[in-house]
Amino acid sequence: MKLPIPTNLDVKTFSSGKVTVTRAGTKNVIYEKTPDGKVLASQRPSVLLYEDASVSVADEKGRGIYFWEKVGLPYFVNDDTVYKTNYAGPLAATISSGRQQVDFFEIGDYLVILDYQNNEGWYIDSAADTTLVEITDVDFPPKQTPALQIVAGGAVLNETLFVGCTNGELWNSAIEDPTTWAGTDFITAEVDKDKGMSVRLHNQHVVFFGSRTIEFFYWANNPTGSPLSVRQDITLDMGGTSSDTYWADEGNLYFLGVTATGGVGVYVLSGFEVTKISNHDIDRIFYEAYTDSLPIIYASGFSSGGRSFYIITTNAATSATNAYEPVESFVYDTTGGWSIWTICLSGFCDYPLIDHTKGSNSFSKRGILSNGDLIGSLDSNYGVDIGVDTDWVEDGWVEPTWVSGAGTLLGEYINIEIILEPFDAGTMDYKYASNLRPVRTPQDDVYVTIPPSVIYPAADTRLNISWSDDEIENYKPVNTIELYESDSRIARCGRFKTRQHKITYSGPIYIEIEGLEFDLEKGM
Repeated sequence: MKLPIPTNLDVKTFSSGKVTVTRAGTKNVIYEKTPDGKVLASQRPSVLLYEDASVSVADEKGRGIYFWEKVGLPYFVNDDTVYKTNYAGPLAATISSGRQQVDFFEIGDYLVILDYQNNEGWYIDSAADTTLVEITDVDFPPKQTPALQIVAGGAVLNETLFVGCTNGELWNSAIEDPTTWAGTDFITAEVDKDKGMSVRLHNQHVVFFGSRTIEFFYWANNPTGSPLSVRQDITLDMGGTSSDTYWADEGNLYFLGVTATGGVGVYVLSGFEVTKISNHDIDRIFYEAYTDSLPIIYASGFSSGGRSFYIITTNAATSATNAYEPVESFVYDTTGGWSIWTICLSGFCDYPLIDHTKGSNSFSKRGILSNGDLIGSLDSNYGVDIGVDTDWVEDGWVEPTWVSGAGTLLGEYINIEIILEPFDAGTMDYKYASNLRPVRTPQDDVYVTIPPSVIYPAADTRLNISWSDDEIENYKPVNTIELYESDSRIARCGRFKTRQHKITYSGPIYIEIEGLEFDLEKGM
């Protein structure tokens, strides 16, 4: 008998954006589909902690990060401060204090930062790449009289910056000049007088998300007013919800949306069609968050190992610091599955990714967490999150007396958990299980990818399997499988009517699991 791993979250109970009891699902897992359609589960990509914000600054409000190709360096925002390269490089001018995401845009020689929470816009000229200047043109929407409130996001099309407003207007800057705006350069969303939520670039169109509709605008090169015209043939009768849940990757735009009848779910916009990618249980969690305004929600994502991950995190606000307190991080693996992720390295029980650059190397490919920590994602199959302190050398590479200082390798194993669907073999009679073992494809001599000439402590080479026969409330003592032994199995598994299996592993070995298999004998 073979039981496959789950690729969706089956939630029994949840509260305030956090799963409290899982009926079936995974933690810290990614999925791989084999050519014959089987699905393997393995550890999520490792995280490298570049900078611990708490060591350098008092602020814990990561708000965004961007790699500026023209300058060749990353810029990021923590609370009211913009930094160049790292926390040793704060820019002199500051923006207004905040905790919600900011958006970065390159236009001509400028890097623009839009802060919809404080209704502000800022820019940096590449000729003076440490000087931050506020956009003060009286026709820039936040500077008009009365001021117009900008929405999250924005778009750059043909070297022109487009920003949306909550009143449904879509304004544009001068070409290659985000510091210059004109009082007639705007167009209005026309399908519905709903509230503007966000503006994004998609398929060479500027997409305006309202609270009830989604409209598409194309470059018409109009001689006066806005250069955009609305696509009359395409309108979607659904809207966006939280302003911070949009993430674009490789022609796909992910977001938390609301239908015309009030249903909340996670969607992806591909081409000009929307596809729902969340199931009923995930919808219930985000519906509570959206309708009751209990947790705050934001999302981002990154690509690693030839796939992409959309990460949406529920949060609570902490009144003491006005910062985010992450609650749960739900991750959609574009290979085709959902998981819950955590990063214990930074003290989180979640994966609160605020923003991530789209660079291709370790210097340009970085992310920022809600507490301001700067991270990178590793494509290698490692199984360990790594934090590097001030002075660090690998143990065994130099004599201990050759170096001094308190720097150490701060590594944490990625703890994976797989809870399989309840199993009853189609009958409520007693069953007897034996010879339980994990399955991977192809069936090699061992269950793992083991680096050559590496010997791990015994505790790091054991896969743990437990089960519950009373509706997932009481998992029995853990049984271990030796990953180095191809025939390691649990011989006697007892009798049951319905059984739930749990697989856990915490160690440096990269594993791939297809599911569990065992011998089954039906009784009376």
